[in-house]
Amino acid sequence: MRLQKRPQPMEKRGFIRFFELFSNNFFRLIIINIYITGAVIISVLSVFFLAYTLSIGAAVPQPVFLLKMFICGLPVVFLGPIIGGITRVTRDIVRRTGMFMLSELWEGVKKNWKQSTVIILLQYIMGMLLFIAISFYSETTKGTIQTILIGICLTMTVIVIFSSFYLYMMAVTLKLKIREIIKNSVIFSFLKLFQNILLLLFLIIYYFFFFSLFYSSQTSVWLFGLSVIITCLFAFSIPALVVTSVSFPAIKKHILDPYYEEHPEETSKSVLDDSIIKTETEASKQSNKNQSQIKEASPYIYHNGKMVHKDNLKIENIFKDEETNDKL
Repeated sequence: MRLQKRPQPMEKRGFIRFFELFSNNFFRLIIINIYITGAVIISVLSVFFLAYTLSIGAAVPQPVFLLKMFICGLPVVFLGPIIGGITRVTRDIVRRTGMFMLSELWEGVKKNWKQSTVIILLQYIMGMLLFIAISFYSETTKGTIQTILIGICLTMTVIVIFSSFYLYMMAVTLKLKIREIIKNSVIFSFLKLFQNILLLLFLIIYYFFFFSLFYSSQTSVWLFGLSVIITCLFAFSIPALVVTSVSFPAIKKHILDPYYEEHPEETSKSVLDDSIIKTETEASKQSNKNQSQIKEASPYIYHNGKMVHKDNLKIENIFKDEETNDKL
């Protein structure tokens, strides 16, 4: 029996689709932003507390100063699981799947905290190394060599930023190891170069607006209060939704869809539905009245190269939530 794909409804694209998602999830985005803002405030206070405890401003040799600076910034690593949870929520917003947000957020944190922590730790280490390298080359080299070395460091910085658009999305969506997530994210940083550039420009303009608002609020208490309210409501959730609107469709198009095209047996729960997958057997019954044929569904199906009983079938796929592809 040959299965035919159901016709998919027309998808709204671009700004229309984004603003529809924004309006339909307005209060969810506010809750998300408050959640992230609280986590950021706690991390920043932890950084200042460590800086005060270690007396980072004291005159010490440069290697000791760099070590103290690295230790003081470590609390930002604890934002990794938070980002993982938020990424899962915004992904489901983009996928338009029904959810109870707080439980979904907790599931995202609980199931992905290990990979999310490793990812943000690697990002932090890479960021520190690039910062130190740029500072070192700025002070110790001159002329063309300085330009080349700093240019290489800045290029690597851009690649790190572009790949970060996809790191957490792949961590919460795909069953991959850390090295595979990093490799694919770097590939996406080049594969979606134009979208990544536009996304980076959006983030620069967006946060420049917030910094300008805070800078201007120094002369007005009311303006300062307004800037705090706007920051607590929208500073992080809108960029998170924008990044997800770019990263998840790219991952779906280049990883999920090709995989499920090659593995159609893993795409739907309908593989367990007798109305779709069944075998017809003919059986005759001798009786004094009539002889008829009956159709019965076989309890076995062909899966991954062997016949298995449906009761023992466990569908595995690369989609981390173990949900069906027809919901993507």
